[in-house]
Amino acid sequence: MFFGMRAQRRRDRQSSEDPVAVENAHELTIARWVEEGQRLFNVWQERVAHMTELQARLDAMAQQMIQLRAQVSRIDDLRAENLRLSQQGEVLLLEQERLRSMLARIGELAQRASEAGPGAAGETAPDLGS
Repeated sequence: MFFGMRAQRRRDRQSSEDPVAVENAHELTIARWVEEGQRLFNVWQERVAHMTELQARLDAMAQQMIQLRAQVSRIDDLRAENLRLSQQGEVLLLEQERLRSMLARIGELAQRASEAGPGAAGETAPDLGS
């Protein structure tokens, strides 16, 4: 209600004033609106540019996440392979130790046999010439 009365008073004043002054007032009002519109348009353009930049950064981050997930998956695969190879290595070390022990035992038996000579254990030497 207050605004309506105020607008009516303004119209009454403007109608009693000089028509040139009224026209200038309208032009000033329109110029202010145009300036405000330009200012708002510039703010809107800045915000769109900022939003575009943020979208590009978000897309880059999403791409990075995809790459990082692939790398993590590859690291997990390598860890599993490393564990498998480590376990195989342990099995091979145990087998190597077993074979060394057997070889050492064979060496001991060969040493004893060579020290005892032929026939010492009730054996006869092989007949080479007859």
